[in-house]
Amino acid sequence: MDWKLGGVILALLAQPVFAQNITERHDRFTGQTKLDYTNPGKVEMGHPTVSIFARIGGETAINGIKFMVAPPLVGRFGRQEMPYVGCRKIEWIADGRPLELGMVIYDYLRVDYGRIDMLTQEASTEALAAMGAASSVEYRLCGVTEGSFDGTDIAAARAIAARLQGAPAPEPATEQPAMKYRPKF
Repeated sequence: MDWKLGGVILALLAQPVFAQNITERHDRFTGQTKLDYTNPGKVEMGHPTVSIFARIGGETAINGIKFMVAPPLVGRFGRQEMPYVGCRKIEWIADGRPLELGMVIYDYLRVDYGRIDMLTQEASTEALAAMGAASSVEYRLCGVTEGSFDGTDIAAARAIAARLQGAPAPEPATEQPAMKYRPKF
């Protein structure tokens, strides 16, 4: 395993967190509030890592779900499979019923001898609420990879949908005595 690629993935996912690993940041210049969630327990090479996001207010209000997939490494001259390049379709099932979301955008991040595929799909507040109310949520990326949300992902969809529907913002995590250490440079 290439540790540089693993470090890049962890750096992409590392964020200060509130309860349920949902961050909320307010940009005082644009007036936009950013909600972000990434399941920290699902970072594994070759498997999708789920992120749910929402941008409230400002000029670019949008909600969505992002999948990041780091294909297994094959070495410097090995051939890496590219099943997601150009993908425009993610299919969803919530409690056994199809769920329609918006358009899909493919992007990638090139790192050392590999890349991280990123699929971002627009999700309405209603779709996030439906996911949050479901007991099981399954997806299929580009007709290739199937997976499902765990309880943490479903709870995050529920919390973000509730926030988008006007629920009050969660209280930030309080700093514990062990968290007061700050390195001196």
